[in-house]
Amino acid sequence: MDLVSVIVPVYNVEMHLHRCIESVLAQTYKEIELILVDDGSLDQSGKICDEYGKRENVKVFHEENRGQSSARNVGLDNATGKWIIFLDSDDFMEREFVSYMLGLCHKYHVKIAQCGAIRGKEDHFPEESSQVLEKKWNFDELYASATRQYRSVVWAKIYDAELYNDYRFPVGMIFEDEDAVFKVMYQAGEVIISNRHLYYYFMSEQSTLRKKRERICFDFVTIFENRIRLLQQNGEVFLIGVTEKELCIRLMMNYVEAVEEKIIKDDIGMLRKLFAQHYKSILDKGIIPTKERAALFLFYKFPRLFAFVENHVSFIEKKKHKRERA
Repeated sequence: MDLVSVIVPVYNVEMHLHRCIESVLAQTYKEIELILVDDGSLDQSGKICDEYGKRENVKVFHEENRGQSSARNVGLDNATGKWIIFLDSDDFMEREFVSYMLGLCHKYHVKIAQCGAIRGKEDHFPEESSQVLEKKWNFDELYASATRQYRSVVWAKIYDAELYNDYRFPVGMIFEDEDAVFKVMYQAGEVIISNRHLYYYFMSEQSTLRKKRERICFDFVTIFENRIRLLQQNGEVFLIGVTEKELCIRLMMNYVEAVEEKIIKDDIGMLRKLFAQHYKSILDKGIIPTKERAALFLFYKFPRLFAFVENHVSFIEKKKHKRERA
């Protein structure tokens, strides 16, 4: 049986850490090494890790606080499994997560599998029942697909460890998941995606991406531009166009949110400038669906008006939906 390494970066999660760890130890698949990387926690998280570290299949590492990427890299440096799973320390997994995901990889002869995730708060995770569907995707088709089944997060997946032989997460950046998932999935070439919900994602109000912003973090632009350079090196003309289109959409939506949040004008202006640069490069590539083409054109011509309408209509629709449910 293949050894599976489950890497858990830990930082100030004493209220949820037991649940996370126990979900790994309770897996029906038993050939697991659990790697807990305490990223300089200030609460009791480090001590909780040490308690579990007395077990034969649990490794514990204590590091200075450098962030989640650094902690994941420590986990990768010390993993000995043939397969890798990343689990956030306030999340947890169903008992059959490892056995099912590993089974998918063997069944479809792929190096990455992705399952469905249920989002919730505290102890409330709404059950989502549906017919289980499994589909094998070529990465090019998946990345360009309008189905949005491509999820640029490292959790709710299992990976052949060889995919991480030459890769480590960029330290000090937000959106590091997007960098990792794109590069290893591009390298793998194929992925199996199941809609079976086996991963539970805890929606913390303290999450980096859920905090109210005062400035725009442009790390996502750097990641997209690095992605474009990689694709240029490999002559991936079609994927370059898809990436530039996705970057334009991200810049546009960040602009809309920045106007609503009243972020400083310099950042808003930079979003518009970057959008204009990349928008011009995709106009003649024929990769933009009609609906997206119209939205991108309107934003290019009338960014402030577009942002006002987008925010105003969204607000009205939310109020209407709330009334209808009352």
